[in-house]
Amino acid sequence: MEKVTFEQLKKNRNDSSIIRGTSRNGKIDKSARFYHVMTRSWGGEAIFYSDTGLYRNRLLCRLCESYGITLIFSVTMPNHTHDVFMTERWEDLSTVIRILNTQLGHFIRTNAKKKYLKGMKVFDPHTLYVAIKDIASLIYVGKYIHDNPTYLLEQNRSVPYSCFWIINNSRLPSVGYDESLYSKLFGMTSKALSEFYEHHTKQEVSDYCAMVANTWTKEESDAFFLRK
Repeated sequence: MEKVTFEQLKKNRNDSSIIRGTSRNGKIDKSARFYHVMTRSWGGEAIFYSDTGLYRNRLLCRLCESYGITLIFSVTMPNHTHDVFMTERWEDLSTVIRILNTQLGHFIRTNAKKKYLKGMKVFDPHTLYVAIKDIASLIYVGKYIHDNPTYLLEQNRSVPYSCFWIINNSRLPSVGYDESLYSKLFGMTSKALSEFYEHHTKQEVSDYCAMVANTWTKEESDAFFLRK
């Protein structure tokens, strides 16, 4: 792979040519093995709390196990979620997200019947899928997701769910996740990766991304991150 610099990584993260696909814009890139998936609540409403965050995680892990998909990162914020998956079929991932949001929507409605009158939406139906096509992007998106709840923690507010808290407390689920995958992808355990994100700035992580990216040839990267 040609040499990657921090400046290039920064430019790539803001590149409007990166496909951020939804069912609305019809631009979902289905060629990758790794996806950053974001789901938002309808109207930005706060819908996730500790109980819904935990319910979502357990359901998501079971669905991933059933469809042969591996969760790598997952954080649930009050009004949106971030998940990174490895999958051999985008269609399976789409099915998992559809079932997840349908059942989760029912759970939320059941527990707030007065709030959600008939016909009211719980989620923005246009889930965002961003294909991850190289190791630098995968490492950096992990840092982005890790830091997402920072403002909640600074305000002494609880985070509905964070895989990094689970990892730090040695409670990574055996269903849905694969501990051995972290060493294969990142060269470190899930806990070491979480600590790396915790103790390094975004720029420092970007510098590390550039260094790691330079150890992959384009052929190796494409063979691993893109489906044939």
